Amino acid sequence: MKNFNKILFRGTIAVSIANAGSQIVGLLLLPLFTEYLSPKEFGIISMVSMIVTFLALLYNPGIMSATMRLFHSTESENERKLLVGSANKFFVFIPILPLVVGLIWGEAIFSFIFKDFDFYPYGFLSLLLAFLIQPSRMWSTLMTLLYKIEKTAFLTALSVVLGLITAVVLIVVFDLGAMGRVLAMFVPAIFLYIISFFSIKRYTKGVWSFKSMKKQLIFGLPLIVGLWAYQGLSYFGKFFLEQMSSLEDVGIYTVGTTLASVPMFLVLGFKQLWGPVFYENMNSKSYKTITKLIKSFTVVISLLSLALILITKEIVLLLIDSDYYSVIKIIPILVLASFFNGLLTISNSFLSFNNNFNKISFFGLIASLLNILLNLVLIPIYGVLGASIALVISYFIFYILGVISERKKISLVQNKKSAYIPPLLLVVGVLGNLFINENIFSSNFSYYEFFAKIFYFIFTIIIFFKIKIIEKKDFKSIINLISRKK
Repeated sequence: MKNFNKILFRGTIAVSIANAGSQIVGLLLLPLFTEYLSPKEFGIISMVSMIVTFLALLYNPGIMSATMRLFHSTESENERKLLVGSANKFFVFIPILPLVVGLIWGEAIFSFIFKDFDFYPYGFLSLLLAFLIQPSRMWSTLMTLLYKIEKTAFLTALSVVLGLITAVVLIVVFDLGAMGRVLAMFVPAIFLYIISFFSIKRYTKGVWSFKSMKKQLIFGLPLIVGLWAYQGLSYFGKFFLEQMSSLEDVGIYTVGTTLASVPMFLVLGFKQLWGPVFYENMNSKSYKTITKLIKSFTVVISLLSLALILITKEIVLLLIDSDYYSVIKIIPILVLASFFNGLLTISNSFLSFNNNFNKISFFGLIASLLNILLNLVLIPIYGVLGASIALVISYFIFYILGVISERKKISLVQNKKSAYIPPLLLVVGVLGNLFINENIFSSNFSYYEFFAKIFYFIFTIIIFFKIKIIEKKDFKSIINLISRKK
């Protein structure tokens, strides 16, 4: 019998270490990048990432999620190979069309959509980068389905480190600025593309069919709106800042989201393992296992997010160039947005298990439309702060709609205290932090403020013990998992 606590714990740690490694290296290099790159250049880099993300949505009309769900719906190894092979061929062929369209009409399309971002050279490089990235996402999904997470984590971390080393050389030594950072993105993309090609070919033996591809597309079709809406939340703010403000503000927003994304390394690791573990335990009605896993995830992401919210100013003052000090106000809000983004993993998994893909799409559409509306209203008034507020509200609405919809199922594995108290404590932390920075200590370091934050963090841990979200036996379980005890 599988030890799902061990599988999820070790898998999450492995993937999180890979992501954390890249996050830590990226954060350590952030002072260097802010020294050599202007806010406008950060804005250009962010626009490239935004376009790559957008194209990834076009290239994945629900087929990735459909493959994972159908993979666990069959015990036939041949059928599983067919599913993976067909999905992979889809991701290889589909990106060719936008690349061709871009070469013919790219300049006209970009001049129509963007105010200050041209097709050549950065738009074209975005198309090329998106073409290379897709197969590696299928490889990552396959490794997750096979529970081969440690290998995936190591290779992913290695690719990121190679990319960052290349970025430092191109930016610092060759003084290529934003172009150097964008060119460095191709190093991990090409590295993982090669690995993906051989790994998937070895597993599938080259098996694929248009019939299976069609089946996966139809199954995943209801997810399209949800996937597009969910991913859209990560780039709507950048798009509207470019349209209604400037690339400099896009750069400030990007630095803020980079620092605020630290809790997401845990989410990415957890999310990659959560799907297979969740589906298998829900099918067998092992609700106690699900309860333990959700509780552990909630505790860790809550404390990690709160810690980052409270020490935001100190991190910025220590690491970041003074031109970027305006991010101090927005990072706590963006961390809260990352927190609710992480909780979406839980609510959406229940919707997916019940095949309520239409609901995921509908809730995502509501959140996205709200985000667009809030950006249009708030950015002209508050600028980058407005985009940050719009993001956290949108993620919260997306999450809470899923919780309300699946409350009966969720109540089987999670009590109300563990569901509502952690978010409430984080909101109080954000509001308190904003009040202090705005009215008392401004952008100067203060020992009084620092110790007040430590006191609130300890207070939160005590509350967690009080409502039994954290228990002494949890520490013993973690020690057993680490020491490989049965």
